[in-house]
Amino acid sequence: MYRIGEFSKIIKLTVKTLRFYDETGLLKPSFVDKFTGYRYYEMEQLFTAQQIIALRQADFSIDEIRHILSGKDVSDMLEIKEPELKREKAEAEEKLNRFSAIKKFYSEEQTMNYQAILKQMSEHIVYYKRFKVHVFSEYGTVIPAIGAEIVAANPDLKCAEPNFCYVEYLEGEYKENDFNVEYAEAVDKIGKETETIKFKILPAALVACVMHKGSYEGLRKGYIYLMNWLKENGYLPAGNAREQYIDGCWNKESEDEYITEIQIPVIKA
Repeated sequence: MYRIGEFSKIIKLTVKTLRFYDETGLLKPSFVDKFTGYRYYEMEQLFTAQQIIALRQADFSIDEIRHILSGKDVSDMLEIKEPELKREKAEAEEKLNRFSAIKKFYSEEQTMNYQAILKQMSEHIVYYKRFKVHVFSEYGTVIPAIGAEIVAANPDLKCAEPNFCYVEYLEGEYKENDFNVEYAEAVDKIGKETETIKFKILPAALVACVMHKGSYEGLRKGYIYLMNWLKENGYLPAGNAREQYIDGCWNKESEDEYITEIQIPVIKA
């Protein structure tokens, strides 16, 4: 027999851990001296201890290990455990990819202007209008006119809080001239439609995003960065790209102060 200290050195488990395994019934000593309280272990228990270590290193819990050591059928438990571990592995790999992107951002001394994130967008009621845009500068007149038209038809309609309005590129790609878009704004209820402005429910979605500061003409760089980020991190577009306008011509005098969030609905590849 081995005293607990000797057994600890052989199996490379701390005495504290062995005492814990004793208290939880996972690995009880073969003999305990009733006068000294010394715990003693038999050579055969080295194999049990090694089995426990292997199971712990595979992320099995104490209760799960106790169930396995009891000799009961563990096939169902193993079927459940495997996908859990695979999910944890995938999550760890995804975190590593995001870490690499952040490391690249800071290692380049802030020369990159974008950092991508994933965001879960909730379901919204929106009014929307589809139209063709020749140049970005048209937004300054077209979008306020859409707002005025919907307010005239629905005087009691209120915008959602926080405010959420966007332009979606209906052709599935970013263009700077002659492109079809859908402009939409989130509101508190479905209201009265006009000839050109309709209502719908925008479903919840996972989106990849980057913030762009500056004129709309500079958005291309943000799109290029975000598409590269999707590829590097194992995501696929699951819908058309859209732009959420946070600050713009309605509250900023200079285009340099415009803030736009580029959003692309995504799924894991």
